[in-house]
Amino acid sequence: DITAHRIGDDGARRLSNPCSLKSLSLVAVINKTVDHSIGDEGVRFISQLTNLLRLDLRKNKIGRDGAAYLSKLQSLEELRVDNGDRPKNCIGDEGAKHLRDLSSLKVLSLRKKHFDLSKEPITDAGIKHISSLTGLTSLNLGNGYFSAGKKSTRALMNSENQITYQGAVSLNSLEKLQHLDISRIQTYLGGNQIADAGA
Repeated sequence: DITAHRIGDDGARRLSNPCSLKSLSLVAVINKTVDHSIGDEGVRFISQLTNLLRLDLRKNKIGRDGAAYLSKLQSLEELRVDNGDRPKNCIGDEGAKHLRDLSSLKVLSLRKKHFDLSKEPITDAGIKHISSLTGLTSLNLGNGYFSAGKKSTRALMNSENQITYQGAVSLNSLEKLQHLDISRIQTYLGGNQIADAGA
């Protein structure tokens, strides 16, 4: 467990020596002056740890390319790529397409805690890919809370995970699912877009 790490991509490279490591937590430290988070390049090295069962990369800067590297971890049962107070992780729908190859996955968390206009959301297209992970027992795609401030409604809508009733219907294939969080950001924009048809 290297929670609140300061290792960055270079440190991830040093961790990549093949070993029997089963669980790795690399939750990034948030520092205003230095960026210690792990990006796609760091994930490229982590993907060499093929015995990993659990991987926690919350608060890092994993994008769609990093998700492609993560798809090489075929033994992975639990993956957390959530955002923290300062969003960086952003796999979007293209990243979700890569994650669908993780057939052993039981727990997947891509929670977005705060919005960031530069980040891609998970939409119904991404949900369709994720729904192929039929072994999932826990899925977290929920959005956290933020203050709307002076940002435009359109910008806010484009920054959060956007799941409609069609995305919810895609989740029907996840028959082993016991925990599901697809809650939306609670602002004046209203609740979720699932409605009765998706329930």
